[in-house]
Amino acid sequence: MKQSLHSQKTAFSTVLPAIRATWPPMLAIQLTNAFLVYSYFNIPSVTKVLDQISLWRDQGGILAVLLAGFVAGGVLPEIAKILTGKVKTFDKSWAVAATYVGIVYTIIGVLVYLLYFVQVFLFTESNDPITVAKKVLFDMLVFSPFLSIPFATGMLIWRKRAFQVTAWKEVFVPTYYRENVLPGVILCWIFWFPVMSAIYVLPLKLQFPIAMLCEAAWSIVFVFNVQELTAEPVLVE
Repeated sequence: MKQSLHSQKTAFSTVLPAIRATWPPMLAIQLTNAFLVYSYFNIPSVTKVLDQISLWRDQGGILAVLLAGFVAGGVLPEIAKILTGKVKTFDKSWAVAATYVGIVYTIIGVLVYLLYFVQVFLFTESNDPITVAKKVLFDMLVFSPFLSIPFATGMLIWRKRAFQVTAWKEVFVPTYYRENVLPGVILCWIFWFPVMSAIYVLPLKLQFPIAMLCEAAWSIVFVFNVQELTAEPVLVE
């Protein structure tokens, strides 16, 4: 019981520091999101561009999913951090770390793409309130704690451990899961519950570009959170 309470304290105590440390680039991305949503309904030229982006994703298939995942996880977060002064040096270490995170989120993008088909099979394509609630709960209570968050956490720790296979025990062993993965799951719930609820009720053509920007904001805070739980940074800031 004592160990469990300690783990819970660790999980919750890392959430606010991660948000405090990453809020400028996160805010920049979310303000861009708000502007795009407003513009989609009020500025025809923006509507046309966003519809074209959505069409490109639909026509591009898995290649578009791969590229979108890399841009969302490895490119947009770095642009936001550069614009808000969070990147101090543009050296090889920064480039390699950002590229690695981009690769991680490329794979996550594929998993999310497959999740969409699973949800359509389970809950249909409807976006009525009950169906949206089912999709969000499945995402937050099944997909995130048992697949996406453990995988992303494991990939970042794996790199820090010089790609040793034994590093994965820091994700899958229950005690390590509470210490290394649970904080990310809690952060995921705080960030994605309201975000996913909002995304699912947007027009389908607007969901993809907005989800990409939200993924970029999430990448910033999530990677920082994993850094704080390891002995040395995984990503150079």
